[in-house]
Amino acid sequence: MRRQRKRIALLLCFCLLAGLLAGCKNDASPTDSTAQPQSTAAGTEAPVVTMPGPETTAEPVATEPPPPDYGALYLEALAGIEAETRLVIQTEIITEVSCGGNTVTEKQSEIAKYQDPGTENLILLSARTLRYGGADDVNLSQIYSDGMLYSTYRDTRFRAPETAENFLAQQTPAAMIDPSRYGSVTQHADTIVFSDAAEAEAWAMPAGGKLTEAKAAAKLKDGVLTNQTYEISYTYAGTPIHVSYSSILRTGFDTDLSASIPAKDTEFIELDSSEALLTLLRGAYSLYNVETLSCEAMSTIVCQPANVILKEQYEGHMCGSAKDLLVSEKWNTTITDLQGKESENYEETFTLIDGVSTYQMGDDEPEVTEIPSGRRTAYGQSIQTDILSNLLSNVPGFTDLTGAVVYDLGDYYLVECTCGQETAEAMEKHLNERLFQDENLLMSYAEDYSADTVEGYLALEKYTWLPTAVGYTYVATHVIDGTEARSAIEHKISLSLYDPDTCEEITGEPAPDTEPEQKPNPVFYEVTGENGEKLYLFGTIHVGDDRTGFLPQAIYDAFDSADALAVEFDTDAFEEEIENDPELMQRVAAAYYYLDGTTIADHVEDEELLENAERFMKTIGQSGDYLPLLKPFVWSNAIENFYLSQGRALTSSKGVDNRLMARAREQEKEILNVESGISQLEMLSGYSDALQELILKETLELDRCEYLDGLYELYDLWCAGDEAKLIEKINGDEEDLEEMTEEERALYDEYHTAMETSRNADMTKVAVGYLSGGKTVFFAVGLAHLLGDGGLVQSLRDAGYTVTLIQDQVP
Repeated sequence: MRRQRKRIALLLCFCLLAGLLAGCKNDASPTDSTAQPQSTAAGTEAPVVTMPGPETTAEPVATEPPPPDYGALYLEALAGIEAETRLVIQTEIITEVSCGGNTVTEKQSEIAKYQDPGTENLILLSARTLRYGGADDVNLSQIYSDGMLYSTYRDTRFRAPETAENFLAQQTPAAMIDPSRYGSVTQHADTIVFSDAAEAEAWAMPAGGKLTEAKAAAKLKDGVLTNQTYEISYTYAGTPIHVSYSSILRTGFDTDLSASIPAKDTEFIELDSSEALLTLLRGAYSLYNVETLSCEAMSTIVCQPANVILKEQYEGHMCGSAKDLLVSEKWNTTITDLQGKESENYEETFTLIDGVSTYQMGDDEPEVTEIPSGRRTAYGQSIQTDILSNLLSNVPGFTDLTGAVVYDLGDYYLVECTCGQETAEAMEKHLNERLFQDENLLMSYAEDYSADTVEGYLALEKYTWLPTAVGYTYVATHVIDGTEARSAIEHKISLSLYDPDTCEEITGEPAPDTEPEQKPNPVFYEVTGENGEKLYLFGTIHVGDDRTGFLPQAIYDAFDSADALAVEFDTDAFEEEIENDPELMQRVAAAYYYLDGTTIADHVEDEELLENAERFMKTIGQSGDYLPLLKPFVWSNAIENFYLSQGRALTSSKGVDNRLMARAREQEKEILNVESGISQLEMLSGYSDALQELILKETLELDRCEYLDGLYELYDLWCAGDEAKLIEKINGDEEDLEEMTEEERALYDEYHTAMETSRNADMTKVAVGYLSGGKTVFFAVGLAHLLGDGGLVQSLRDAGYTVTLIQDQVP
């Protein structure tokens, strides 16, 4: 409201100025032929005085003509184009997405013919080609007419209902440039140049994107618009994206496009969504650009005729270009009977590091092969091709779709599809090959056979088209000796096209840090008592980047002088403890899962929320029979961790608490647990159903850009060490509390009490115990526990200790 009033006030000022200028122009002037003689003070007319002199002809005063309005020239030429009833737009779009140190590039060429644009009789014929790295060109032709979109890919034809508005929104518009968005519009020869962009073109950048730079140009020939270019760089959720558009415009063509509309009785595959086919294509083939890849796969085959279950787990990491490729792959295969008796289990590992490949199966001696430097490039390319081919083989067959629907999940698309006989046959052969090494074995015994379920899905990130998850399900019935027996395959892959931890996953060593230009200067406290007791208090943030490896020397000096490090809990030690303590393992399971026979559906009242959550969990690679047994807080944590990984900037492995624990181990310094891992899990698990449902709802409603921008802002504040701003950020806005309903406030109080109030009180007791214990402890816990309301800094001061802020004067 205040902003609106300011805008109104400015408008009033400008209106007043315009009125004054208009009044000046309407005043009579001595050169106005309608002006009346002015009166003297006595009220008589002033005499007319003629000055003597030679007769001369008055020279007109030379004035500079106003500069041309080039923006108006462009709009005039554009109006001529938009008035055409037949228009051809030839477009090339190059999209470059920077994922860490990698660049994923998509080149898209299209020739689009518009007949009767802007009318209900619109027909649009499009021929599109997509190019991705080493993959073959992807060709797709489409024609839109009368609410139906017809598509052809590899001689297979699809159709789906669509509105003209939605389909046109997917095209690069003829009106590519809005002159009002640029600070400078100039002309060079026959080209109008638009620069100093104040904002992006509305069609070119998603909401939430942050403009870095944009420029445009339009070529006019005899006043007719013939060419346009637009180039934009922006960041979206922390990911830099650069897109360049170029288009050639031609008016008129002889062919009547209505003759190209398919006949109604032509055989088509009906799709629920017009965007499904293109989305599948872009998501799958974008993998060919990828140089850094982490993925996990789980495949389960259940075969009743053979009374066997085969489970395969795969974990793979690929980092670097073909020349210096690093690869790590691990397979674990387990075969059991339907009663759960294990009959076979084996493990295979493969690594390629610095030109040395190592393969090992089970406990056998590893086979080590050094690759000659001259062959490394070709060897690396073949490995990359094999990995990508294996991943793409798990994408549902594009030529065998029988149905597809696209779910818009905010920043992601989820495409669910059904496939036909071709895919069913491929799945059947795969099942037999994996179990019996004979792709036709079951069919040779079966008296009858039916494929009951052939479904697949692909999830991908909007605007970058990078896939996040892929999977399929195949269920078949074989009749053998008159008895029906079922066989099934469930396969799923979660993908991370860039992960800061990929190098460490392959080599076992974290990627070396690059010294930052501006080193961090986080808040850090020394706590002392009347009897010389001392404790160092350090607020951590559980994610980080290279900057957490370059703390001020004062912090390292304090750490090195301390007798022990105290953290919330030692994660590595906790994982080891779980493996060796069956009772603890059972407590962890009870925290994560419903073990009382109920599922998440019995605890979440909002059915629509649960449906959306299930789709989102599939999008992040979490699906299967176990999912309904997980409690809502586990779903929420999984989604939030996924958002964090999609930021491709901060990682938990470089969180400062992990850095400190690594330093403590190097120095053989004792690591103390302020809390325990199980206490944190049981706290989260102990939230009421209503609170867990609310947290899940709010997690799904997170705006990814706002979430990541807020995270980066908090991290930058942590690095800067501005105590006042950190306190303000942590304590939040009191107005939010005032706007809550009574029920929401009760849930907030439940959350705040468990997450902060109770834990802060317990942490204060632990800190006081360390102070009186005779050791100097470096006490490092989450920053919110130090500076928030009721945090340790104030609590220890209230307890009579001196708490002193210590910071280096970093320039």
